[in-house]
Amino acid sequence: MNKGFIFLIVAFFISALVIVGLSIMIFTDNVKNNDNGYHEIFIPTGSDYSDVEQIFIDQDIIKNIRSLDWVAYRMNYPNTIEPGKYIISNSLSNRELIKQLRNGYQEVAVKLLITNIDSKKELFAVVSKTLEADTIELDFIFNDNDFLTSQNLTADNSWAIVLADTYLFNWDTDGKAFFDRMRNEFNKFWTTERTEKAKLKGLSPIDCVILGSIIEKESIKTDEYSRIAGVYINRLRDDWPLQADPTIKFALNDQGIKRVLSKHLEVESPYNTYKNTGLPPGPIGLPQKTTLEAVINAEHHDYMYFCANSDFSGYHIFATTLREHNKNAKKYQKALNKSNIY
Repeated sequence: MNKGFIFLIVAFFISALVIVGLSIMIFTDNVKNNDNGYHEIFIPTGSDYSDVEQIFIDQDIIKNIRSLDWVAYRMNYPNTIEPGKYIISNSLSNRELIKQLRNGYQEVAVKLLITNIDSKKELFAVVSKTLEADTIELDFIFNDNDFLTSQNLTADNSWAIVLADTYLFNWDTDGKAFFDRMRNEFNKFWTTERTEKAKLKGLSPIDCVILGSIIEKESIKTDEYSRIAGVYINRLRDDWPLQADPTIKFALNDQGIKRVLSKHLEVESPYNTYKNTGLPPGPIGLPQKTTLEAVINAEHHDYMYFCANSDFSGYHIFATTLREHNKNAKKYQKALNKSNIY
């Protein structure tokens, strides 16, 4: 047989093997299957290809890491890495996987639920569990006096811009981007109409958040929020102390207090609304938007006092005079004593 012909035959088979090998590396499934049907990965900001490769190794996602490397470099992935959260389906080929990861293609948004937050520290912990922003970064931004001054905020009230709600974020959101998003959401909520309504009651948007945070901790009955708001607005108007027990618990950093006693009222704090008139310097929680609406649309009435109903229904009894209020308060205190709540 002609040697040249044999050479061509051998070359053909070698080429065919190379093509088959390349096809296997590029197009054959290389992502391991699991019971979920997918793998969830997080690529931190600043990661290089070796970091991404290590994530795949640590989570045991890839069948053949070397074939992935070969495809990744030829698709220029090491120069196009984007941080974020990704959902990697089972049975993807190297080409499909790199295509999904490259330039942040198919980055998955994460859901951030902000509700029942009682302090800035708790807010930072909740955010850092869902987003890449860590508590140190968040603490710096929400307490940076120079930056907050430019935003017409203070370290005490800066977290008031975070409206309780559910949000979608890219996982790789940093602290500044989180602040900016919350500021934008706050500004969108505070329309001209809402702002003007609040202004007529002598309140700014931040004031409404502070007042709303107190009201939510005063009562579990949302249908009386606007009436309670009316009492506090009357007190602010007449320069009376708010005398709101929840602010005492906040000042003492003790939400477990069941009954605020005279000794508790001695705490030296700008959040002690028994010793200080006006609103405290910041919120004592993050109220729901419906609570803010209750403040904006507070009832107009003559009530100056309220106390919990002695039937422990969760509702309150309202009064216009101190004499009437003392009568209601005495009845409630008697009920507390009878129930051994001290």
